[in-house]
Amino acid sequence: MLGDGLRRRGHAAGYHDRGRLGIAAGSALVVLVLFLALGRAGDGTLAADSAWAMTGRDTLLVIDVRTVREWRTTGLPEKAVGISLAGKGVAAFVDTVLAAVDGDRSHPLATICASGVRSARAADILQRHGFVEVYDIAEGMMGNGHRPGWIARGLPLRAMDGSDS
Repeated sequence: MLGDGLRRRGHAAGYHDRGRLGIAAGSALVVLVLFLALGRAGDGTLAADSAWAMTGRDTLLVIDVRTVREWRTTGLPEKAVGISLAGKGVAAFVDTVLAAVDGDRSHPLATICASGVRSARAADILQRHGFVEVYDIAEGMMGNGHRPGWIARGLPLRAMDGSDS
């Protein structure tokens, strides 16, 4: 009889543990689905169309880190701020970005360049300088071989104006 009681308690404890595991697995699945639905990957990248949707809700500032010449050729993403990495030191770049978000290092940012190389570097720089939520639009403006890019997706562009640096 004593053995029966132990088995029952063991069974109940095992069932309870499986319930906890099920809840944890379910929670992890919900988080994964949300990341995929928003176009965010676990590697800190963000799809161009997801970035555009977030700028429409004013929850994300896109920073185009390409050169002035590139901006003039293709335009910038609509609502983006042009802050080039070229010709500036890291400190000047960080200061300019900080000014663009009124000193709020927790404001969500996404960096973009032509194909994802410079934007990844810029995102890394910003994270190392205390910016909390920084994404890389790794497909860039022109595409990167895996995704088509801002322009091929037909996302809105604007002509460069005098306020971009």
